[in-house]
Amino acid sequence: MTREPASIPSSPWKIADSMNATNHLDDSTLQTKHEFYYSAGIQEGLRRREDELALVRSQRDTTALEAVNMRAKIRELEQKLEHYETSQKHAVSTSPSDASFTHSFVRISTSPTTSNEHSLSVSPSPHHSPTSTNYRHGIPSYRSAFPTREAEIALRGLMEKAKAMDSRALTRIKSLCKEAHATPRDEKSWAQKFVLSEWRNPPELATPSNLNRDPTRPLLPNPRMGDSFESWYEYYCIHNSSLPRGVRKDTFGRPWKPDLRASRIAAQLRPAQGCQPATRTEFTVSLMELLDTPGEYQRIVIGRGFSIASEVTLSPYEGPASVTVEDVVRHMAGCGITFQMIRDDLEPWSHQYKSVALSPASVRNA
Repeated sequence: MTREPASIPSSPWKIADSMNATNHLDDSTLQTKHEFYYSAGIQEGLRRREDELALVRSQRDTTALEAVNMRAKIRELEQKLEHYETSQKHAVSTSPSDASFTHSFVRISTSPTTSNEHSLSVSPSPHHSPTSTNYRHGIPSYRSAFPTREAEIALRGLMEKAKAMDSRALTRIKSLCKEAHATPRDEKSWAQKFVLSEWRNPPELATPSNLNRDPTRPLLPNPRMGDSFESWYEYYCIHNSSLPRGVRKDTFGRPWKPDLRASRIAAQLRPAQGCQPATRTEFTVSLMELLDTPGEYQRIVIGRGFSIASEVTLSPYEGPASVTVEDVVRHMAGCGITFQMIRDDLEPWSHQYKSVALSPASVRNA
């Protein structure tokens, strides 16, 4: 089978026209390919952007779900503890009031005496020993992590006697303060925190005639909630084993000032000590949830139209008991918390706060 030669144009003009047609077709195809790849690149970029946004939304949803689960677990724990304390109070109220029956029991035994009388022997009750792990210096529920009315009444009575320079009460309250200072922050009971926050040395102890004071150690009273940052800083420089949660130490063992400043801001914004423990827990969880997302405070303030007070006036939260993130933002804006304070102080501190092992008691009392 013979192959016929390809047809050749009969003139140079036709050859040129054929070449021009071929070149025109190649340019058109190349342009189409460029447009196709350009469109495909844009679509791929948009797809990746959507994937990133979906991932961010998923992470936020996961964080929100964890916060909700944490709240539920804390509520469940609070209910169990309230039920336990109620049952304990009921048991105490139904027990005999006579101290001889409360702290001891009578065992009657018969001995072959000539008078035919029964001899009585008294043995201490193992359930009401003053040396119990939850009983210290006559303070009931002293080791409990939760506030009790009995412990508060006993401590206030002891403090009143100590302020009246009752030597025995003064020795007891000094021992409690020393023990509380030596106890790690996460292990402090509610009573220990109460002692450190409420006890103030009587003026007589500040005089040079006080021979019981260690002259090598400065006399520094426990700061109160509204005291200045400098007072708290000096206090924690001496008692650096009691640093609040999330506050680091510098190279000299002193509290890191930015952390301590943010911690004091959060402490003054939280509900007061006298409110329900669950409300304080809700506030702390919502505050951590707010600070977990950079810029979230600014977004909510602008989006909800909240106005930030011109002056910073820190006060305890007094809003609804079921605290939401928006409730926290509204309260902080009313106290004059600025966007810069959130960015420079509170957000970095919150990362340190959340890095500490979490427990319901630490959330409530930190």
